[in-house]
Amino acid sequence: MSPGLSPAAGPTFTATFEQAGSGTWTVGLVEEPNVHGYGGSLVEARRNIRDAIATLFGPFPSDPDGFELVEDLRLPEAVLAMVARGKVERKRANQLREQARAAEEAGAAALEDALLATRQAARLVGEHGELMMAMAEVSGLVDDVRLPDLVLQAVERAYLARQAARHAGDTAREAQKAASATSREAIVTNREAARLLTERCGLSRAEAAGLLDVSPERVRRLLTG
Repeated sequence: MSPGLSPAAGPTFTATFEQAGSGTWTVGLVEEPNVHGYGGSLVEARRNIRDAIATLFGPFPSDPDGFELVEDLRLPEAVLAMVARGKVERKRANQLREQARAAEEAGAAALEDALLATRQAARLVGEHGELMMAMAEVSGLVDDVRLPDLVLQAVERAYLARQAARHAGDTAREAQKAASATSREAIVTNREAARLLTERCGLSRAEAAGLLDVSPERVRRLLTG
């Protein structure tokens, strides 16, 4: 009996594809080790093994092929390494972008706190300052005018809040710079991985997208951008 599914559904075969250093592909049938072939491209190797299956095991009850072919693509180590590196760099870039967004939000909150504290301090200084100057003019002790501790504490809080806002802003800018730099590196690496998968290995954009864990449209932008 033919391997795989029931005769009504058609059999299933598994083919192992491996790319040689010259760029050609060899392909072997797992169910029948003596059935093998090659192709100058992945497309040609796929066509050749399907033709061999149809010739040796056909005819099949349904069209167009009447059988299912499961592919085991064994890509060169250098290509797999580039794909893995692209995934790692993309993940790191996403993490840094999240950190940059969090830092920007923290910076905005710190700036809002600093503005509020400064307005409160200015209001207190204005109110108490006018009062103290009026009292000093009446008493003649102009040089002895001192703002209440409540006002001085508000001024200090405003100063510290502005310092914190400046620090938060610097942190956000550094985080954004790091995220941007890593994103650029990730794009370069993923573009090279997409190029190797499609140009060197002959995979379709959809197949390359599956290996890179991105959309086919993303692969298109990587290759044409």
